[in-house]
Amino acid sequence: FLVEASGAPADLVARDGASARSYAQHLEADGLARLALEVDGVSIDKRLLLATDARGAVTGTTDVVDRVHQAGLDVFTWTLRAENRFLARNFRRGDAPADFGDWREEFALVLSTGVDGVFADQPDLVLAALAAR
Repeated sequence: FLVEASGAPADLVARDGASARSYAQHLEADGLARLALEVDGVSIDKRLLLATDARGAVTGTTDVVDRVHQAGLDVFTWTLRAENRFLARNFRRGDAPADFGDWREEFALVLSTGVDGVFADQPDLVLAALAAR
């Protein structure tokens, strides 16, 4: 089950219209309990794992992985990428979107949440981040 940072699953919107359960509602205790009856795990947008301030700078992590684990579900996240355009604002280095930023710091934070797995476009960098832990 994929959990986006905003909105609601398209299949539920098609079926239930405006009353469709949002992604945020799926991450509440009752939503997670319902999911646990149907799936073994969820894949969560990495933005939901990282706490940010009003400027979009990462200030730490959220408790979402702990809550999902408490419901008995595995947690995966997507997509770890080293390029500035895919990193949180305070992990970007320089102005070029394609240049690598401080991916080590962001990857380390994501991994510190206790996720069971990640999707990554540069798996060698994730392995390096894991080895550095």
